[in-house]
Amino acid sequence: MFDAQMEMSFGEAVRFGTRRQRRLTRAQWWFQRMRQVVERTTDWQPAPAFRPEQIWLAGGEGRLGSAAPAKAAEERQICE
Repeated sequence: MFDAQMEMSFGEAVRFGTRRQRRLTRAQWWFQRMRQVVERTTDWQPAPAFRPEQIWLAGGEGRLGSAAPAKAAEERQICE
């Protein structure tokens, strides 16, 4: 029975080129994928502009037809 660790070496056959060549290959793959993504994009129309909405805080201050007095001086109209 053999209890020692075996070491297996594939030598240079496993190495797929130099470090620079591997980096270039990865970069070429990446840019090819990015070109494919750009080619598959579709034109889209932006959503129409929303209508401005006037918002009132509780208390009805300044609201037409409202007889309720303002609850606090801090309550103010919010306009956007």
